Amino acid sequence: MAERRGRVSGWLVAAAVVAFLLVLVGAGALVWARREQDDAQRQRTALETELAVQRDAETPDKLAATSAAIALVRAQLDAIPADAQQVTDLQQQDVALIQAAFDAGKKGDVPAYNEAVNKRNALAPQVDAAVEKLRTDVNPVLLALAKVTNRTAP
Repeated sequence: MAERRGRVSGWLVAAAVVAFLLVLVGAGALVWARREQDDAQRQRTALETELAVQRDAETPDKLAATSAAIALVRAQLDAIPADAQQVTDLQQQDVALIQAAFDAGKKGDVPAYNEAVNKRNALAPQVDAAVEKLRTDVNPVLLALAKVTNRTAP
């Protein structure tokens, strides 16, 4: 009877693995939904900007100011894809390290688990810095878009 208390049921392990996989699928669905929402927002912003340009076309001074603001936005947009790709790459590394830790934990390989956790902890500052850089690059674009579309804030 003492041996039975120390053992983990195979069903319990399987349930934990299924729960973890469901969490991963849920996280993936959230990321996908957020990307779709971001795409829709970008399309909406582009259409609103185009509409603002058409409205301002009646006044040559406003058209020149709007065109200059749009050119500024386009110039600032060039840095964003590289920053976003860096965040994506770092997050993929993070997921791989989580998976390695999970696999090592399932096998009971404590040194491999600890190594994966330590690598993930070492990666966290890089992820934070990349996200912060992306945020600081995106904020001026949002402010410029707000100006182009005659809004006070993004």
